[in-house]
Amino acid sequence: AWTRVAAGDLAGADTALQGLDKFNGFQPLKIFQLALLYDFAKQTEKAQQYYEKALAGSEQLNWRLTDAASNFDLRHGRAEEAKALYQKFSQQNAGSELASAALTARSTGATQPTIRSPADGLAEAMFDLASVLNQAETIDLSLLYARFALNLRPQFGLAQLLLADVLSAQNKPEESLTVLSEIKPNSLYYPSARLRSAINLDTLDRTDEAIAQLKTMAAEQPQSVATEVQLGDILRNKKRFAE
Repeated sequence: AWTRVAAGDLAGADTALQGLDKFNGFQPLKIFQLALLYDFAKQTEKAQQYYEKALAGSEQLNWRLTDAASNFDLRHGRAEEAKALYQKFSQQNAGSELASAALTARSTGATQPTIRSPADGLAEAMFDLASVLNQAETIDLSLLYARFALNLRPQFGLAQLLLADVLSAQNKPEESLTVLSEIKPNSLYYPSARLRSAINLDTLDRTDEAIAQLKTMAAEQPQSVATEVQLGDILRNKKRFAE
């Protein structure tokens, strides 16, 4: 589909995505990809229809859909709708600070589109497949698709986090740390990367470094519940109960 977009064949791209219907469970992915596709093609009404359909079809919001739909709303003068969607995600995902961070970041400057080129769209598709396949029996495929996504779009924060998670699950904490170190401090996903880095450091028996990093993060972000929880977990695992 995204290759056809690159060739200027929007109708052909739409047709290509319809083929996902024959695979059980892939319809939500098709609808989301169609929303991104028409958003990129600047067909605003069609894009909005697909974003709304995608949202209506998911009782439990996932972050990628929430962020892309809110991004679309912000770019089309619907700041209140974007804020409400981020708030709904926060209510459903207690302890996640992503939505408030995104809202803060996007209220301070012009909101850039989620997809800026067909290559970005293809990277998104690869990431979505990697996410679906991030299960014990298909984790090797998840690794492959995450690598594809990052080859197409090197600074793709969510794909970097997913790849790091896959590598951690495969008992490769050193490689996971390397991937996480490539996420820039100005990225929305930098706090998540630092949290994962601390877990990897602890896995590598570099627990003092992990604790120091988490204490620094807790001091910098006193409102961050996730940092305190992670710090508490590491201390508990090391039987430092008083701390």
